[in-house]
Amino acid sequence: MTAQTIVGKTLHNAMRCFDRHLWFRQAKSMKELTLSIREGKTTVLQKLYDPDSWITANKYREALSKHLGKVDLDAIVEKKASTWIRKTAKYKGKNVLAWDASDIFKPHAQAMQWISKVRDGSTGLIGNGYVVYGININGITHQIDIKDPSIECIGSEKWEIMLKKSALIVDPEETIAVFDRGHDDVGFIDILKELGYHFVVRGRKNRIVQLVSSWNNMKVGTLPYGKYEVMLEWWTHAYLYIMKWTGKKPVILYSSMEFEDDRECLEVYLKRRKIEVDYAKMKSFWLEAVRLLSLQKIVNMMRIIQFLVMLWQDLYNEIMEWIRILPIKLLIRYKEYCRKTRKWMNPSSLLSFISEHLPSINLFDRTQVPKNTLFGNRRTMKKVGLI
Repeated sequence: MTAQTIVGKTLHNAMRCFDRHLWFRQAKSMKELTLSIREGKTTVLQKLYDPDSWITANKYREALSKHLGKVDLDAIVEKKASTWIRKTAKYKGKNVLAWDASDIFKPHAQAMQWISKVRDGSTGLIGNGYVVYGININGITHQIDIKDPSIECIGSEKWEIMLKKSALIVDPEETIAVFDRGHDDVGFIDILKELGYHFVVRGRKNRIVQLVSSWNNMKVGTLPYGKYEVMLEWWTHAYLYIMKWTGKKPVILYSSMEFEDDRECLEVYLKRRKIEVDYAKMKSFWLEAVRLLSLQKIVNMMRIIQFLVMLWQDLYNEIMEWIRILPIKLLIRYKEYCRKTRKWMNPSSLLSFISEHLPSINLFDRTQVPKNTLFGNRRTMKKVGLI
């Protein structure tokens, strides 16, 4: 069984969520868009992107675009994300909730210029595009949305709504919210504390804090390396960590939690990079070629791409679980096999390794194997000699 077959079957199984909430033609359209996006800029997407295609293709594209503008995929995708999040492993007993915003640059989408103007982080230029913001929990991007161009910024009401949605999946008292300097806002921190979340945020060096030890107001940039107990604006209590990182500049972190080791606070903060990786994946789905004039259509297109990114992350997590239960000597041999054959550690290479080198050895304890897994059910695994 090749990796392409495994991913394809898993994708078709996951797309059943559209059948349960949409009527037949809508579900079929969403499935066709999802499959064509996975394949790249081909088939349906080619018809959806190209304005100069044949008449029949234009009609087909109009039908897909019409359904894309009428359905509401928010609840469907978020419900699927909550199912996958419940399977993910916590970080030392705590969930990690990463909040971040990103610009997705669209240099060729002139038809979208009225929707939003964004700054491209790589070039520093202002161009046509839209701003995306979302929440990632334990590596799964649970919520994602596009900023409404009619408002200047994302307000506290939107923050609170999204955080309350996340609180329905994970316990806020067992969750650490992690965000960057762009969201270093005391109002946002107060919302987190009211809902019961812990937080770790990267701060600015020009912020004025009040040291609890002396009650003196100090500029963060003038403090030496170390841990401090401080009060932020509006009497918000926090712990301040100033430590060395890459380069000459120190990293400044605020947290509601007191860590025994300062590096553990930095390790939690670095978990925020998972949502940035997801944004990078979303930018690779030919978004610059989409020509959609409705904000609802663009949001739904982003939801479909979010669905694919979440599915890939869930597949990766399941692969890592299978690799983790391999005996240590067998795991070393498998990694050596991947290095020699120049293969990635994925389901395809794992099955190839098993079939070539260990055809008659029961690798897994039957009690450790779930009833339905990435490789099929227990009966199938028993036939091929895995259990």
